[in-house]
Amino acid sequence: KVGNIFTEIGVCNKSEQANKILKSDFESYGDFEKNLRQMYRNAEYIVTWEKYNFWELLSSIYRINRILPFEEKLNIFFTDLFFDWEAYKTKEEYSAFYDKLNSSLDYRDSIMGNNMIAGFEEILKNRDHRKKALVIYNGPHAYRRTLEKKPAAAYIFEKYPGRVTNVMINWWAFLKEGIKLLSDGKWDASFMYLNNPSLGFDFENSPFGNDKFDQYVERDTVLKYNDIYEGFIFYGGIHRWNCVVGIPDIWKDAPDVEEMLRREHHIVGNDYSVGEWKKYYNDVRNVILDDVSLDSIKAKIYSWLEDDEKSEKYILNSAY
Repeated sequence: KVGNIFTEIGVCNKSEQANKILKSDFESYGDFEKNLRQMYRNAEYIVTWEKYNFWELLSSIYRINRILPFEEKLNIFFTDLFFDWEAYKTKEEYSAFYDKLNSSLDYRDSIMGNNMIAGFEEILKNRDHRKKALVIYNGPHAYRRTLEKKPAAAYIFEKYPGRVTNVMINWWAFLKEGIKLLSDGKWDASFMYLNNPSLGFDFENSPFGNDKFDQYVERDTVLKYNDIYEGFIFYGGIHRWNCVVGIPDIWKDAPDVEEMLRREHHIVGNDYSVGEWKKYYNDVRNVILDDVSLDSIKAKIYSWLEDDEKSEKYILNSAY
């Protein structure tokens, strides 16, 4: 029943172009990817969003839309700030944009939240059916509340009381102090004890929901997980995740490479070589954790398990 997908990634002024591409029926899949690359190169105010899962999301929407009648096709809505690369010629202009972006804690969140609301209001007015929406935001923007700022999701909750829920998926991150797992690995240990089932549940009346909130928090907080999210999805085990970066041939041909260098060297101010940039952006590859990182993850998880559980579960989950 969800016909509309809203994303944090993507500047709002590229939604119309994206939908035109994703609702078209190209003669070949190669023609589709050529048009998608042209839009994708300009869909963010960083030089390129190189995380492959977003490219795959857009490609999947196109593949689904091809088999649907026009009135049933999925819509995509980008909710990030307005940005046009053609309008920026110097480092000073680009720096001024970022200074405004960081001018207050909730400047970007207020724009993202209100862009989602504006897009959804158009859906409610103009679509006869399939009026539900899936909103995909990264952690801090998806929070119902915080103690420091108003997240994008809070604007949506306020606008549509009783009609919105937010759900987090299992999470981990590289931080300066090392690898961080939810509740220092206690959650992953709990699911590992059950052989890592894929499942979802509400935080209400759950021991997980009563745990102290520790995702993306740099200081002590009194908030619990059920203050921030209403539900949780455990997506397999960390050893089954693929961290894939690179967009196939996103900056390949000469005119496009010249534009990439204009942005990287003259506007953003990065000085890697042409070959280094092309390899970084164009090559799709899975980022493999090194042995030190894997050992760190394993140690955090096993610290919550009894000795006999550790040996048995290590056999079941040898990728750890």
